[in-house]
Amino acid sequence: MTCVTIGFMFTAIVFTLAYVSGGHFNPAISVAVFMTRNMELITMLGYIIAQICAAVAAGFVAMLLQSSGSDIYVPYVEEDYVSKGIFSELIFTLAIVLVVLNIGYSRQKGNFFYGFAIGMCVTAGSACVGHVSGGSFNPAASTGLQLAQCITGDCEAIKSFWVYWLAP
Repeated sequence: MTCVTIGFMFTAIVFTLAYVSGGHFNPAISVAVFMTRNMELITMLGYIIAQICAAVAAGFVAMLLQSSGSDIYVPYVEEDYVSKGIFSELIFTLAIVLVVLNIGYSRQKGNFFYGFAIGMCVTAGSACVGHVSGGSFNPAASTGLQLAQCITGDCEAIKSFWVYWLAP
C-alpha cells in the first residue's frame, strides 16, 4: 500500500508544483533534461542543490512528525542486495526519466496527463522493487531521509546512500 500512497502523493505534487520548476524534484531528471540540452548547467546545478536541501528539510520534518526515527520509511539497500538494488534503481529511474522526457520535453508537452504518467511510473516501480531497493528512484529524497534518520541515532540506512546516487 505504501507504493500507491507514494505514487498518488507524487502525482499530486507534480500537478501542483510543476509550474514552479517544471516538476524538477529529482536530480536524475534534472541531469537528463540538461543532457538533452533543454536546461543550462547553472540551472541544473541550482535545481540539484535545491532538491537536496528540500529533501533534507523534508526528512527532518518527517522525523519531527513521528515518535521515533524507526517510524519513518527510509529507503536502504542491504549489503547482500547491493547489485540488485543498483539495478532496480537504475531501471526504474530510467523509466521515470523516459516518461518525463517524452511527455514534458517533446511534442506531447503541455498535455493534461503528465502528472498521472509520472506518478504511475513511480507507483509501478515502488511496487516492483520497493522490497529490494526501497523504491526511491530519487537520490536527493533518499539521502534526505537517510541523513535525518542518522541524526536521530540510526545510521544503518545512510550506509547505502551511494547506491541511490550511482544508479541513476
